[in-house]
Amino acid sequence: KILQDGTKVTLNAQSSLQFPTAFAGRSTREVTLTGEAFFDVAEDKDHPFIVKTQGINVVVVGTAFNLKSYEGDPTIETTLVRGKVVIENSKGKTPKKVEMKPNQKAVFSHDTENITLLDANLSDTAPWNKATLEFEQEELYNVIKSLERWYGVKIHTEKEVSMNCQLTARIDRESLKETMEVLKSLTGIRYSILEKDVFIEGNMCEE
Repeated sequence: KILQDGTKVTLNAQSSLQFPTAFAGRSTREVTLTGEAFFDVAEDKDHPFIVKTQGINVVVVGTAFNLKSYEGDPTIETTLVRGKVVIENSKGKTPKKVEMKPNQKAVFSHDTENITLLDANLSDTAPWNKATLEFEQEELYNVIKSLERWYGVKIHTEKEVSMNCQLTARIDRESLKETMEVLKSLTGIRYSILEKDVFIEGNMCEE
């Protein structure tokens, strides 16, 4: 999607973007994101580009970044590729601002309302927009959510399955069954597929 100002936006699955038909006559270029998107923002120093989510606002002039803000996820993640962005905590009476530099990831926690800056591997930026999913010590919750959005399925796990471990894996754009076989070989889980539902039995984390 190319916005009226020339900004390029690529939306991930189960994502939506609200934006005006034109930015002319406005002091800022404001859009609202639900889900995940990669933004390549057209530079306009006089009219900052602002992405609003349920928790933070991302303020930029001209830059490229990935923003993940799905409903129900415990965090909002912003990964900066180039340029500079400011993350504003839109919750609470005293919003906190954090300035990001390239190769950084900002993680906002809905529970604590804190923003944490981490080093980012740009090869992992917007993996959903590539032919391969790569997980490097990624929390199991995020792995499952990524697979659900990639394949358009719902993954069900047993109540006793731990979500606290981390997984490192590379998954090419294979069939769902082939991907589940990879997870089976890595973790020892059992699975079954019923149309758009995947049922996992066993523990994906080492005890």
